[in-house]
Order: sequence, then C-alpha cells, then structure tokens
Amino acid sequence: MCIVGNELFSAAFVLRCLQYEPLWTSFVFDKDYVLTVLDNTIQQYTLRSNEYVVLEKTHVRVCRFDDTASPKVAEQKEYLANFDSMHM
Repeated sequence: MCIVGNELFSAAFVLRCLQYEPLWTSFVFDKDYVLTVLDNTIQQYTLRSNEYVVLEKTHVRVCRFDDTASPKVAEQKEYLANFDSMHM
C-alpha cells in the first residue's frame, strides 16, 4: 500500500479493509465516519468519509471527493452502492 501515488482511506478502501477482518469480527459500515491516522512522524490526520490521502514522496496530501463528475467518485459510488444492495 505504501507506494508513492497510492490513494488510501477512501470510503471504498475503508469498507474493503473491514471486509478483510476475521469472520467473528462484526461491523456496521455507514458513509458518515471519521478516521484519525498517525503517520511515521506522529503527524495526525483526521479524515471524513469524503476525504482520502495520496502518498507523495515526502508527505501525504489530503484530497476531497468534491468533484462529483470525477470518474474516481463514480467508481467509489458504484462500489458502495453494490455493498448497500447486498447488505440492506
């Protein structure tokens, strides 16, 4: 995961990570959450469900899913819609 240019902690990323938890671990996923992440320099990032980070060479960049026409947003919405339809 830790490769320059990778995008981490989007809603689809978080959901997928939760799905890899052991079967005896239960969770309730909704699209309104807050993550607190510490990096290797103990820099704290607080991310909401509409934010994600992009790994740069020396730092991370926090981005938002504000542009609803973005293909990435469409892919994430499709993934989450499929999850909703399977688990509702």
